[in-house]
Amino acid sequence: MESLSTPAQGVDPGSTVASGSTGLPHPAEPPLKSRAELENENAGLKIALTTNRQIGAAVGILMVQRGLCYDEAFAELRQASQRTNRPLRELAEELVSTGVLDDRRGAGRSWGPAGPPAP
Repeated sequence: MESLSTPAQGVDPGSTVASGSTGLPHPAEPPLKSRAELENENAGLKIALTTNRQIGAAVGILMVQRGLCYDEAFAELRQASQRTNRPLRELAEELVSTGVLDDRRGAGRSWGPAGPPAP
């Protein structure tokens, strides 16, 4: 019978394996991302950061113009986005560049020569 002080099979007795270790191999590390994947992820993060800043600036403008707190101003921007069926990011960019939140239905949309679709 093997004694408890005998090293596990396949383990170097001089190794620095922590006590209580099972001696089993560690799970494989996830594969590293390619350069193209990292560049794509980086570009996406830059866009997200710029968008977040634009939305924050737009919320600040509404806070000053309308005397709202942050949550109320963000809700106004979100509701305008829903009413106009335009992305919040797009409304924020427009508000920051013009100082005006045009939240009328269909505002900022070009319908072409035929005009808006019939109701």
